[in-house]
Amino acid sequence: MLIANRFESILDSLNSKIPNVVISEKVGISAGTITRFLRNGTEMNFISLYRISELLSEYANEDCSHFLNESCMNLERPGNCKKALEYLAVNGRSPELGRLLDKLKKTTNREILDWTEAYSINLMYLTDVPEDEFLQAVREYKPKHRETRLFKLVLEIYYHFRRKNYTDIFELTKVAKRELEKVEDEFLHDSYECRINLLLGCAYLYHLNKPNEARTLFHKIINTEYSTGVKAGAYYHIGMTFLYKDFNLCMHFIHKHREEMLRFNRIEQINKVDFQDFPFIANVWDKPFTINKKTDLAEVAHYEAKHGNRELAKNILVNLIQEKGGSGFQYYYLALAENDDNLMLKSLTVFLKGGSRFFARLAYEHLQKSPLLKDASKILFEM
Repeated sequence: MLIANRFESILDSLNSKIPNVVISEKVGISAGTITRFLRNGTEMNFISLYRISELLSEYANEDCSHFLNESCMNLERPGNCKKALEYLAVNGRSPELGRLLDKLKKTTNREILDWTEAYSINLMYLTDVPEDEFLQAVREYKPKHRETRLFKLVLEIYYHFRRKNYTDIFELTKVAKRELEKVEDEFLHDSYECRINLLLGCAYLYHLNKPNEARTLFHKIINTEYSTGVKAGAYYHIGMTFLYKDFNLCMHFIHKHREEMLRFNRIEQINKVDFQDFPFIANVWDKPFTINKKTDLAEVAHYEAKHGNRELAKNILVNLIQEKGGSGFQYYYLALAENDDNLMLKSLTVFLKGGSRFFARLAYEHLQKSPLLKDASKILFEM
C-alpha cells in the first residue's frame, strides 16, 4: 500500500485533479487496475509506475521522479525489481540504488541475486571506485542470465569509455548490439540500447569527428520513451554536433540539456552549462556574453584572447597550465593570445593525443591558414 498511498498523496497535492480516465489513457492501464491499485495496493508493473511518474510531473509542472525512486524501494515482483535496479542505476541514483541492493541481497531468488551482483558493480562505477577495482569486479563477475550477460558487456564498454580505449568500445558495442536483439523485455532493451548509443555516439563525435553519425544515435535516444536517464546527455551532445555548423541549433539543444538538469535539480551540471559551456560556444562563434565572477577562467581568457586584453589572457592561461598541466583548450587559447602557430600546433597535438579529433578542429582549422604548418597539421589531423 505504500506506493498507492504515496500516489494518492501526490494526487491530492495537485492544483488540478487528474481524472482516472486520463490516467488510464496516458498510462495504458484499465480503470479497474487503477481502482485495485488505490484500494488494495496491488503492485503495478514497472512501466505503468514509470508512466505515472511522468504524468505526475506533467500535471505538477515539476519533477515527480521522487515518486518512482521511492516506489523502487517497495517493489516485490522480480520483474519489477530488475527494472527498478536499471532505472536507479541509469539515472545515477546511487543512494537509492545502494539501499535497494541491500534489500535484494537478502532474497533467496537466485536470478535476483545475479542481478544484485551485476548492479553492485554498476554502483562501483557510479561512486568512482578506482578503475582497476572496477575492472577486476567486471572480469570476475559470471553472469547467469541473458540480460546480465549483456549488462556485463555494457559495464565493460563503460570502463573502456572512461579509459578512452576506442578500439575496444567499437568492438564491444558490435557484440552488445547482437546480444541486445535477444532481450525481450521492452524497458530493459530500450534502456540498455540508450546506454550503448550514448557511449557510441560520444565516440563517433569526439574521437572520430563524425557529428552526423553521432547525431543519429543521440536522436534515437531522445525518441525512446524510457530514456530519462540518458536523455539530458543526448541533448547536450546533439548540441555539440552543431558546434561548428549552426550556433542557434547548438544553443537550442544545450538549453534542452539544461532544462533536463533543472528538472532533476542537478545544480553542479547547471552551473557548468551556465559558466563554462555557454561562454565557450559564444566564444567559438564570436557572440557576446556576460562575464561575471563565476565564469570559467579559461573562457574568460578565451574571450580576452580574441576580443580584449591579451596580456590578461596570457596571465590566466599560464597560471592554469602551470596548475593543471595544460589542456588542448588552454594551449589553443594561449596560441590565440600570443598569435603563435607553434603553440597552436601544440594544442592540436594535445587534443589528438587525448583522442579528441572533434575539438582538435579548433586548432586544425586555424593552422590551415598557416603557410608553414598547414601541411604538417593536416598530416597530424588525418593520421
